[in-house]
Amino acid sequence: MEVNVTPFPVSNKAILLRNEPLAPLTSFRIGGPAELLLLPATVDDVRSGVEFARRNNLRWRVMGSGTNVLIPDDGLPGLTIKFWRKFAGVNIDATTLTAQAGATMWEVSKNAADAGLGGLEFGCGIPGTVGGAVFMNAGVREAEIKDILDSALILECDGRVETRQVQSLELGYRSSALQRDGGIVLTADFSLHPGEPEKITAEMNRFLEERRQRQPLDQPNCGSVFRNPPGDYAGRMLEVAGCKGLRCGGAFVSELHANFIINSGNATAKDVISIIDTMRKRVYKKMGVRLEPEMRILE
Repeated sequence: MEVNVTPFPVSNKAILLRNEPLAPLTSFRIGGPAELLLLPATVDDVRSGVEFARRNNLRWRVMGSGTNVLIPDDGLPGLTIKFWRKFAGVNIDATTLTAQAGATMWEVSKNAADAGLGGLEFGCGIPGTVGGAVFMNAGVREAEIKDILDSALILECDGRVETRQVQSLELGYRSSALQRDGGIVLTADFSLHPGEPEKITAEMNRFLEERRQRQPLDQPNCGSVFRNPPGDYAGRMLEVAGCKGLRCGGAFVSELHANFIINSGNATAKDVISIIDTMRKRVYKKMGVRLEPEMRILE
């Protein structure tokens, strides 16, 4: 770990590192280092980092908890901004819960439950941060972020910080206007409703138990590899296409859920990309459907 002489101004609680390994910061445990890694503590830290990258023609990207991303084996050039515990505040005012981008969905769900507010129960089963959840419109079969999101504070591509109502974010199935146009989620306001804490907690436990039964939570993975195509489930199609157990190097397709790729301990990004290519080809050959990735391969 090499601390850089700060090339741009950041607050005293922010951290800026050079050549920092990223694999330990992802659920896949795969990938090389970040040329520059910024762990911001304030909005100005984020804006300062992005402005620096633009002035110097550096590539930049944003990470949350690293649960749905694949880092290349050579790492990431330029600037990587990772939201962390210093950018993870949660505040509740009446039935509105406001959370910073680095707060985990588990944290916000638990805060809501403790306050007797319903609507976020499904969030306890989403292994990511608020920023990533809004960016991807994360969700489960019963609910999505768009169902409870009221507005979000966004750092726009031109450097402005704007509050955008949920309609302007164009949230669809694992999609948003942010994916198309850019912009960084800084905070999100969720509109919830009063409920009994015991019933809310019971519903959270149901979501968690279903996830434990269906997904390989005890092994390094990045969550669902592919989006569900209209009217079907990617996991079912991949299983029918014979993808369970498929291997390449240190990576293999889970025997529990065919839409999950596991790192056996020494998998590389190249291994994962090779398996993804084979999975897509098998489904297309068997069913004529081209699966689209849900996980993001950062560059």
